[in-house]
Amino acid sequence: MRIKITLSALLFFAIAVSCKKESVPQKPTDFNFKVKMSDKINDATIISGLYGHLKKFEGLDSVGVPVQNSILLYDIEHKEAIEGVAYQSEGTTFYDLKNLKKKDIEPKFTVIPNKNGFYQFDLGDLEYCVLIEVKKNTGYYRGGMQVIKGASDQLNDRELRIDYKSTR
Repeated sequence: MRIKITLSALLFFAIAVSCKKESVPQKPTDFNFKVKMSDKINDATIISGLYGHLKKFEGLDSVGVPVQNSILLYDIEHKEAIEGVAYQSEGTTFYDLKNLKKKDIEPKFTVIPNKNGFYQFDLGDLEYCVLIEVKKNTGYYRGGMQVIKGASDQLNDRELRIDYKSTR
């Protein structure tokens, strides 16, 4: 029994000593969170924040189809940089996510809706820039990137839409 305890202590000590300070993120903004919604959740389980469904619409009279595109939430401090990678294609504003990554700008949160398109997130009282990844390295939000502010005392239902004319 003593041998096991001694070996455990030595192993813990060896791991602690082998960690270099440089390899550990030094500030909270270095952490990014990726959340995939469970298929079992279809109603809000949070008490404040945003929830709803992400749907794709094709055509004027179409019914939205649930999709699982990533919802990207960036720190508000990156707003100008995000606006700087915007481009137009057939009258729709898109965002070059690859260019953002080159500038070391990553989303603080990535929320992946479930198979029903359901998503939810609690932002606290902070502001974030929101985009939806519609294709690899291509961001979109209806009407252009949006800034949303969390409210610690409100729960808001918001349908997110991918509704630009596809150029495929």
